[in-house]
Amino acid sequence: VPHDALGVGIGWCGPAVLQHGSEDQQERLLPGLLRGDEIWCQMFSEPGAGSDLAGLKTRATPDGDEWVLNGQKTWTTFAQHSDWGLCIARHDADLPKHRGLSAFIVDMAADGVECRPVKQMTGSQNFNEVFLTDVRVSDDNRIGDVGEGWGVVITTFLWERINLLAGGERILGGLQEFIGSRGQHASPEIRDRLVDLYVRAEVIRFSTMRLLTAVSGGGLPGPEGSTLKLMSTSTLSDIYELALDAMGPEAMLSPDVAPGHGEWHAGFLGMPGLRVGGGTDQIQRNIIGDRVLGLPPDIRVDKDLPFREVPGA
Repeated sequence: VPHDALGVGIGWCGPAVLQHGSEDQQERLLPGLLRGDEIWCQMFSEPGAGSDLAGLKTRATPDGDEWVLNGQKTWTTFAQHSDWGLCIARHDADLPKHRGLSAFIVDMAADGVECRPVKQMTGSQNFNEVFLTDVRVSDDNRIGDVGEGWGVVITTFLWERINLLAGGERILGGLQEFIGSRGQHASPEIRDRLVDLYVRAEVIRFSTMRLLTAVSGGGLPGPEGSTLKLMSTSTLSDIYELALDAMGPEAMLSPDVAPGHGEWHAGFLGMPGLRVGGGTDQIQRNIIGDRVLGLPPDIRVDKDLPFREVPGA
């Protein structure tokens, strides 16, 4: 099991349960997560619903005191190792797409749950396709009220954007050591880029501290999380790019024999995934423009239509 597999549960699923779950659900679900006994995954994205997540098609059909889930999820991190999955499904196609969603905690060992790992260009298999076929979920494992699924999505994404790039300072410190080990601290270009990265990392660190101070007073992360995520992905991408530039021609070697034992290559190749996870760079810019700068929002002609009338639904 990857060392960071607990991050999804502790970083963003757990806070969603704290915000939207009942006291019984919190007492029942969170202790195992906090002890590290149980791993969680987040089942949101689908093949036809990524940036337009509210267009998801996984169905939740009520059946007595249970729900029956059918559909497909994709890009589900660590699903193959997980005990529980936070899943968003559509309970009512007659409501507009944002209002017809509900959130459920799915036992990943339940009948009808199939995980298929997706091999990435880094060589790892952290992402998965998850197929749900007549998966039965007790109503006790519904998070929030029926129809509150989009609120759970927003809460989860807000925390994901803060936690997605935890450890950036450690990576920058490692870059400094790596450049020093190659005797390139004297290069004016390398020094200039390294100082620029340090300044950006400090801005991110202090901005994060300010946000967490507000959260500790009982608030929730707001649109500033989009700013942090956008800045962090850009900075981290430049960190890995500088590491490979510092290798010179050796950066073209196979990762198993390249300087750094392939760690810098893996980070560089994994960056496109970080730019997509938690909302793409373009989505973050839309949020900043809409909710921070007050620019006119995108025109969404399907926002108030019953979902079943939306083209492609």
